[in-house]
Amino acid sequence: MSSSGCHAYSGIRDDMRLSTAISLGAGDLLTRLETIAAAGFTDIELSENDLMGFGGTPEEIRKYAASLGLDIDVFRYTHKFDCSSGQDSKKAIARLEHQLDLNQALGATTLVVAMAMSTHSNRVCNHAAICDELADLTERVDSRNQRAALIALPWASQYQTEMKVLELVETINHSALGLALSSYYSLSYGLQPAQLRSIPGERLFHVQLSDGPVLDFDSSQLNSRFGMLPGQGDLPLVSFVRIIARLGYTGSWSLACASDKPLCEKHNYVTDGFRALVTLLDEAARFEPDMSAPIPDLPARVYPIGFEFIEFAVDDKSRSTLTENLESLCFRKERHHVSKSVQLWRQGAINILINSENKGFASEAFT
Repeated sequence: MSSSGCHAYSGIRDDMRLSTAISLGAGDLLTRLETIAAAGFTDIELSENDLMGFGGTPEEIRKYAASLGLDIDVFRYTHKFDCSSGQDSKKAIARLEHQLDLNQALGATTLVVAMAMSTHSNRVCNHAAICDELADLTERVDSRNQRAALIALPWASQYQTEMKVLELVETINHSALGLALSSYYSLSYGLQPAQLRSIPGERLFHVQLSDGPVLDFDSSQLNSRFGMLPGQGDLPLVSFVRIIARLGYTGSWSLACASDKPLCEKHNYVTDGFRALVTLLDEAARFEPDMSAPIPDLPARVYPIGFEFIEFAVDDKSRSTLTENLESLCFRKERHHVSKSVQLWRQGAINILINSENKGFASEAFT
């Protein structure tokens, strides 16, 4: 840590924890850890899929993350509620115990639980049966000095919204059981941030932030292909963050990889994600007295009042087609970049750049 009260290199306040899903990065697991740490994050989220293909032990992951200044904050886990005392239930309990062992080895203290209903159960999973099984899960988590945070999934067969999940949490009424919120899942189907005011602050264990469009279809069809970095979509994220801060939330602000995986693996996506997260939190802090800005004295956001040029990313074939169209519209080629495959075309005050570089951001955006 630096002596100024901020994390080294990133300028982030020591009391501000910024997390991200490790799936946000590209490469193998250790490379992703390095990329995430270099971007400025302080915490990471893991899931079972993230560990596939890694030949080492959980303790080695924990040690390497710590050497980079990263804490393993959260492990995401899907629990199949069987609502019976049969063999399937025993398998679910064994899987949960294995997961809690893994959490301890990794140093993760919070288990974000996505609820799924078993398709093999011979018993109807009514509310009372689910509460019984959830109470057992909570006791097992608490016995390991860990916490469980339930997250609502819009496509789930039951408990699709945060308010329905909150009912479960309050029914169990245990300090080790709380709620995880995803801005993308909560806001995409039209929920207003003010509706979250009724959530008790002590019940809120984890918050994931990502952007997206406001959807006009059944939220049960929601999936990750619509997810974006904060600031790229239409969701009221600033209001969402302000409401969460007013609830007294003290956990990490986590950037979720809500996009398709190929997009998450694009060059500089982790760095772009960090900047987007910091910008969002800074903007929220400027309007929320109870919230501290992530970077002290960060200049206020500058909003554009126009645009100077439009840039098209192309390959050789589409470049030829585009230039023919521009010529037919009376554009002229003004100049060519001295070292890059970039052309400037102009008509009056209209400037168009044609970028046919075969590597870098333009190439990735085209593909």
